[in-house]
Amino acid sequence: KLGKFVLTGFTSAVDNKCTNDCIFLKNAGDTLNLYFNLLQDIEKLNGDKDLKIYDEQKGYDDEFGVPKTKFGKGTLIVRKIDYNGNKQEPQIYTNYLKGVKVGANTEVLLFEEGDYEVALDYEIMKDNFSVFDGFEYYRIRFNFSVRNGNCMIFPIDVKTGNELQNSIMTENGFKVDMAKSRYLNVTIKKEVLVEGANGLTEDTRFNRPVKDGEEFTEDGIYTITAKNVYTSQITTKKIYVGNNSLLKAYMRTGKSIEEINYLVNNGATIDEDGNLHNLPEEKDKSSKKENDNTKDTSTEDNITSILIIVSVLAVITLVFIVSNVIKRKKEQKKIDEYIKMRRDEDNNKSKEENDFNDKENA
Repeated sequence: KLGKFVLTGFTSAVDNKCTNDCIFLKNAGDTLNLYFNLLQDIEKLNGDKDLKIYDEQKGYDDEFGVPKTKFGKGTLIVRKIDYNGNKQEPQIYTNYLKGVKVGANTEVLLFEEGDYEVALDYEIMKDNFSVFDGFEYYRIRFNFSVRNGNCMIFPIDVKTGNELQNSIMTENGFKVDMAKSRYLNVTIKKEVLVEGANGLTEDTRFNRPVKDGEEFTEDGIYTITAKNVYTSQITTKKIYVGNNSLLKAYMRTGKSIEEINYLVNNGATIDEDGNLHNLPEEKDKSSKKENDNTKDTSTEDNITSILIIVSVLAVITLVFIVSNVIKRKKEQKKIDEYIKMRRDEDNNKSKEENDFNDKENA
């Protein structure tokens, strides 16, 4: 076991189900580094001073198309395959193991998006101190892929060069910048307004894949959809090209063309930025508010009138009750005086009769 390769700096990793190779995902600003961690003393492999990495003078690699070359003590070969499937010229690092320190990670390369093939070729010699010294050829070989983990596309104004945000309008047209994310599935749909039975309606003119840097300058509504097949993330952006007020309102408000047509036909207006004003529902709310205010005022007046009437009735009732009480007291006083008078008369009469009887008896 001579050592092992280590890849660092990636965000996450997934398996390529087709090849069983690993796919490393990176984000913007991430730097991927491939290292070889040497575990042996190349002059004394497995602690045996007679077992060492041989200084190879005529090494070659048929797979990578490397002719006979002075490989020295191990040669590292790295080849990149771009998004179009084109194999680039391999990067060759001869006498590689001589510069690697035992137990240390030695950086090989920085990697961007693409598929990579890596091989470390070296020869081991068993020194028997004879003309029949033994030689064995070894090769560490693997593949891996690097992909952007994001799912972003950038519409760029063709005239100003500024990035266009989602649901924005431009009269100049735009181009699609994939920010070097070559493995996104990106499609674009173009819609235009056509005259129909119910006024202007949307009509799709195309819905197809889009290339990096492709420009679109004709009037219409463009929907760009990007999908990252490795993360299943989807990003959608809408860009309007032209100067039609109805389409501006469509982009700005998110309402359907039919709904905007209805609102405009009922008195709504569209400003330069596509905002809708004087909406029928706003007028209805205003009228309703005025009616509510009128109703509130009328209700308040009615309540006030009722309170006045109730107060007057209460006062009259109170006066009537007080008058009745006073009248009844006066009548009761007369009755009491009359009863007292009769009692006095009866008492006097009884006294006189008693006096007369006494005299008769005497």
